[in-house]
Amino acid sequence: MKLTFLGTRGEIEARTRRHRMHSSLLLSYRRARVMIDCGLDWLGKFERLHPDAIVLTHAHPDHAWGLRNGATCPVHAPQKTWRSLQNCHIEDRHLIKERTLIRICGISLRFSRSSTRSSLRRSGTA
Repeated sequence: MKLTFLGTRGEIEARTRRHRMHSSLLLSYRRARVMIDCGLDWLGKFERLHPDAIVLTHAHPDHAWGLRNGATCPVHAPQKTWRSLQNCHIEDRHLIKERTLIRICGISLRFSRSSTRSSLRRSGTA
């Protein structure tokens, strides 16, 4: 499995040499390519990555608005995100339910809501 950080810039951060594009991650496993998040900076650009699927973690502009013109591959997202993207032309929509194990392109993933503080507390660092 290979993880490639495609972007690390937040919604309101200024562009820098190290943070040019909105947050996005490419998960490659065997021949599958799954893009995780697709912020506004990726509008009209993500297609060149040829993702087999896209997973959206939430509907903020820096995580989901790259799909405002739609997507030709399957897109997986929580219900709240789909409500925000209801006017986007995405035909192959899949619902992600919290804490449920799902398989996307042969990759098993489980999603849960958390905050930095609660994650640090669970790991014993806060």
